[in-house]
Amino acid sequence: SALLHKDYTRLAGAATLTAAGVVITLLAAIGLQKIIDQNLQTIDYTGLRLAILIATALGAGTVLLLYKRNLLLARQRMNFNNRLAEIFYTTLLRLPKSFFDMRNGEFVMLKNDVTQLQKAAAGVIKAAATHGVPFVIFAIAGLVMAPGAGMLVLCGVPLLALMYVLLNVKVKHTHKKLITSHALAETHYNETVSSITTIKSNTREEFFLAMHTQLYGAFQKKLFNLQKLAGRFHCAAQITAVVLALGTGGMLMPQLINHQVHMGEGVVMLIVTLLSIYNLYKLSMAAGTVQEATLYFN
Repeated sequence: SALLHKDYTRLAGAATLTAAGVVITLLAAIGLQKIIDQNLQTIDYTGLRLAILIATALGAGTVLLLYKRNLLLARQRMNFNNRLAEIFYTTLLRLPKSFFDMRNGEFVMLKNDVTQLQKAAAGVIKAAATHGVPFVIFAIAGLVMAPGAGMLVLCGVPLLALMYVLLNVKVKHTHKKLITSHALAETHYNETVSSITTIKSNTREEFFLAMHTQLYGAFQKKLFNLQKLAGRFHCAAQITAVVLALGTGGMLMPQLINHQVHMGEGVVMLIVTLLSIYNLYKLSMAAGTVQEATLYFN
């Protein structure tokens, strides 16, 4: 939070613009479906054309709002990256000279960690702005328009959270081992480059090649293990999203068939619940990025 305190205004602005865009889209969809349902019964094509024009204008306005939001997020990311790099180099320059002895590889790895932290932090902030805010709004709209389907979507929140918690310990442990392994491989590479004259004069090329193969192979193995764990969570999250989508569709279809709701109204209800599920799934994917950012920051 200390790193982000100067960005609160821009982040609040980005969240507000996202919320405005989602609300406009939602209101346009609801208004459009009501006009379509009314004019389909009277076959009033003039009303239908007017509704489409209004929806198009509102859609264009939403695009402009989201463009402004993306500019705010891009500027926030630039300022955050500059502050993080400044903190890193300020801390580095204040360390005693003895700290720099025989640490070339570690320093390169630290710089890589700062880069990874910048990317992870940007991913977390973007996910919160582009998927967190829309999920809240679409979830509330879903509860109002279709309470049963809306409650089913909300059931996905604790379910995905439980999946994340169950895998979190393994993922965190594997990620730490990956970072350590990467540091060892990076250190060996830098020591090889800096000591190439000594290596050649003592004909130690084969030894250093074998060391590189071992260290880099261990790093790739740990990377594979992490990707395998991430793949399990992604698969479980996707299955959950599909089940939620089928469940909400199953709840809404009988209402359409029995003419309890008009066709346009039913379509909007289905779209709202599906968008809630989509944004929930995207947020679950961002959970791993939060942990990644925390690990690199530590």
